[in-house]
Amino acid sequence: MSIKLNIMKKIYVLSVASLLFASCQSNIDGEGPSNQKIVSKNVETIQSLEANCNCELTLIPGTENKVEVESHQNILDNFTIEAKGKTLLLSEKIPVDKYNNYQVFVYVTRDFKNLEIKGLTSAKVVGTLNADNLAISLKDQAKLSEIYLITNDFDLKAQNQTQVDLRGTAVNLNLKAYDQANLNLTNFEVNDTKFVVENNAQIIINSRNSLVGDAKGTAVVEYIGNPRKDTKIADQAQVIKK
Repeated sequence: MSIKLNIMKKIYVLSVASLLFASCQSNIDGEGPSNQKIVSKNVETIQSLEANCNCELTLIPGTENKVEVESHQNILDNFTIEAKGKTLLLSEKIPVDKYNNYQVFVYVTRDFKNLEIKGLTSAKVVGTLNADNLAISLKDQAKLSEIYLITNDFDLKAQNQTQVDLRGTAVNLNLKAYDQANLNLTNFEVNDTKFVVENNAQIIINSRNSLVGDAKGTAVVEYIGNPRKDTKIADQAQVIKK
């Protein structure tokens, strides 16, 4: 009788454990054809874009504002497009399993001024992104690459394990990098740069006229050319010519 009771107890424990395990599985995977599409044309002027999704985000400069999302149908049902005034919010209801399971295309105009990407979002630009003033921030493991940018005043902030690779030009760059952020601005020419780089961030700057800023922790700032420097270094940080 005791043996039977012990067996029943074990079955009960395993059943409860299975239910708990299943309840903890919040990820979903794609099913069906992957070329299904959502087209959202009723988007007003997009000045700001915030994306937090397991996706490849492509910005397409032009004369209209529109959003297109391609993926499996069940995953499209999981994708959220929300507009708050002139800010567009892109996210997932539940995280998907595979990387870049969404292909997201956002059409923007010269009114576009702010980009914030989080999570596993990977962003790029088709063609050239022109903006008088532009601010870009990255968190988590977001990536920014294949971007050609022309702007006057540019604010760039990167933290956590983000990666940035830019091309183009700016008159003024205000840069902040923290944690393990890695920024390669070798091919992004700037007239004047102000920076704050801390923790273990690694950056390469191409500043022609001036380079002003603070480096702390074990951060490494490499610069190209012969800009006029006014830098403060603390801890084991380095500011060195590349």
